[in-house]
Amino acid sequence: MPLTVRLGVLALLLTRTLAANGQEPAPTAAPEVEADRDASRFRRRHASDRYADHESRFSLQGYVTGTFADFGEDFPDPGFPEPGQLLVPRTNDSSFQYDWALFLGSRLSERFEFVVETHFVTAGDGSFEPDITTTEANVTWLATADGHALRLSMGQFWAPFAGVNDDWFSAVNLFSTVPYAARAFPLHYNERGLKAEGEFDLGGNRGLNYAVSLGNGVSGFALSDQYGVDQNGDKTVQARVGFYPVGPRFEFALSGATGRLRDGDDGARLDALAVDARYEAPRLEARGYALWSFERPDAASPPDLARRGAMLEAAVRLGGTVPGLREIWAKGRYDRSRVEQRSAAELDDEVFAFGLDVRPERRVRLKLEAFRHRERDGRGLSDDGVAAQLTASF
Repeated sequence: MPLTVRLGVLALLLTRTLAANGQEPAPTAAPEVEADRDASRFRRRHASDRYADHESRFSLQGYVTGTFADFGEDFPDPGFPEPGQLLVPRTNDSSFQYDWALFLGSRLSERFEFVVETHFVTAGDGSFEPDITTTEANVTWLATADGHALRLSMGQFWAPFAGVNDDWFSAVNLFSTVPYAARAFPLHYNERGLKAEGEFDLGGNRGLNYAVSLGNGVSGFALSDQYGVDQNGDKTVQARVGFYPVGPRFEFALSGATGRLRDGDDGARLDALAVDARYEAPRLEARGYALWSFERPDAASPPDLARRGAMLEAAVRLGGTVPGLREIWAKGRYDRSRVEQRSAAELDDEVFAFGLDVRPERRVRLKLEAFRHRERDGRGLSDDGVAAQLTASF
């Protein structure tokens, strides 16, 4: 009898013997249990969160930036800042300026943390003393579960609406200026109130995040329209929901906001909607948003004032290496805004920007940029320009 046949008969007899003695063959390996889902992969990627250390008992981060810019003769003189003339020297003379920021945070326990964020920027009126602005100061309660994280904050924080506030951070933004498109939403909006945000891991490399806030609101679209207390007792509600359909590299989000701007003879409400998206890969970065807002006066006249803005920017990492330079990125931006005004003609602006982003080290960036401003409303300004910005962060 061949050897293979004899071994087969022996195995059959051994199995029957074990069964007769009340024993069973060794069970098969248990199926693998799905690992805990990591919702943090889908956390909302607002700019200041790039600095916040959510694990350390005490953390101190920040950045320092030096900027040079030279714009045309019609570029606004130093005055109250507007999108398109920030964060560069607000003068039509070639000039240098600086700004720096500090981020102080602490993970007090498993459930509580706080963060304080303060910016120091060359004064808008050109004086020697800097403008000092605290943009975040809040305490957060944290709760986590498998596939979900929740954070409840009270204090002051960046408005969660779309991605319009990401451009205020020279250490992480792609271009040195705030887009004209940002005119469609209150400028540099730092809300004072309550915020709930979190994220879900939906499985299958898909995720979702959300942010909802209730706060004092603002009285208008300019920086001067922000106050430390509520001016009318009508709270503003904002919400943003971000979707990750194909993994954490690509996010698409919807936002909405509603609240009262001001009371009195010129009383009005604000309603706003937005879509924003971003994509991040080792050799490609892109982000953009489209904004629609409506200032709705209490009186029948004037009618609702519409503001619209759209911005799209992208950067591609160039191939090859240059001694001493870790990465070089070519970048471009398209920026458009249309703003209806109460007592003047509609503003219609379009900007094309392009340049290089040189990153010799992970925390050092040199931006070289040119801006072409086209006034589609016929104003015919001479305010094209160039800028160079060097930032080091820690």
